[in-house]
Amino acid sequence: MNPKEQAQTLLPSGATLYPFMLDVSKSGMSARFKILAVLDGRILDVTSLLISAKAANGARKGRSAAVVHGCGMNRAAHLVMEVSFRLHGYATAFKCGEV
Repeated sequence: MNPKEQAQTLLPSGATLYPFMLDVSKSGMSARFKILAVLDGRILDVTSLLISAKAANGARKGRSAAVVHGCGMNRAAHLVMEVSFRLHGYATAFKCGEV
């Protein structure tokens, strides 16, 4: 099973993703996030899986964080909608939870 299929199986449509902002660049034009999900009562960091599945853009220094470029928007919601579209083909497949 490839990473995209693994992510689609692990995170079905309707799941809630919890983006957690790690830091913001000096210019404020990009931010790094961890993406968490609650599955079977456990909190899982699914960031690396989503980056491997090409559902999220990874930071240059490895696959430990997803990156959102731009400002003037809700970056967490943007990230969840981007992952939703890339995995399931529509932007509202996942809910955006708050940490």
